[in-house]
Amino acid sequence: MEYYFEIVFKGLNVNNIDDKRKAAGKILSIIQAIKNPIESAHWLKVLSEKILVDESVLKEAMPAKVPETVNNAVSNRTIQVKQEELSQAERISELFLSLLVKNFHFIDSMQANVSVEHIFGAKNKALYKNLLFYYNNPKLSSEQKKAILALDFNTFISWLEEYLLNKPNNNEQSTVIIKQQLEDQLNHLNRLVLLADKEYEGQEIDDLQSEINKLILSLKKESIQIRKKELENLISQAEKNNNEDDLDLYFQKLKQLTDEYNILNK
Repeated sequence: MEYYFEIVFKGLNVNNIDDKRKAAGKILSIIQAIKNPIESAHWLKVLSEKILVDESVLKEAMPAKVPETVNNAVSNRTIQVKQEELSQAERISELFLSLLVKNFHFIDSMQANVSVEHIFGAKNKALYKNLLFYYNNPKLSSEQKKAILALDFNTFISWLEEYLLNKPNNNEQSTVIIKQQLEDQLNHLNRLVLLADKEYEGQEIDDLQSEINKLILSLKKESIQIRKKELENLISQAEKNNNEDDLDLYFQKLKQLTDEYNILNK
């Protein structure tokens, strides 16, 4: 929660009524999602002290919780629709990245086992690629690399902005696109943090490592399955065209992928 306070209040003046109202609205929506009543009360008090508004007033301003009966009948359907927008491979990729951004000290083992090609979804793939560039920057000293393991999002975004803007052949239009990319990356980082808090809150290091291992295995399996489907489509097309040379090549590759998948299943 400290992170959310820092992000929300950055650049805002708590003495300004509009900024105060804007910050309170964002923080209250997060506090409202906290299931533990003691933790929720604690952060409500912190917010009250920060913006100098009585807790009772903040409680009244807090978004009303949806009753469970309504939740089951209506909002669950909305949640299911949102989940269906992601493929299984994209969902696994998000879980993998959520653990990475919250536990960046696992980066060495994670990057050793998962390449960018194993990550699915454009935003996920772009973020993972940039995080690997960031961590593996050859200009970093060993001390700087250790500091990076804390993964401060603002520092990362600042680095990413400099990295993207200094690319050759940039122009005014590409600068606008880069600014949008930076905003998308930061929003995605924030979303992944919320996902990690929801899925893995309170888990010990050993449990997290076990979850990471499972996700790594799942990503590799998903990657193979997707490549197999692509090959099966190519085989179907080659059969229609009576292209025996391509068929032989595709069947060899398909057998290789099947063998790899079977090894992962052992």
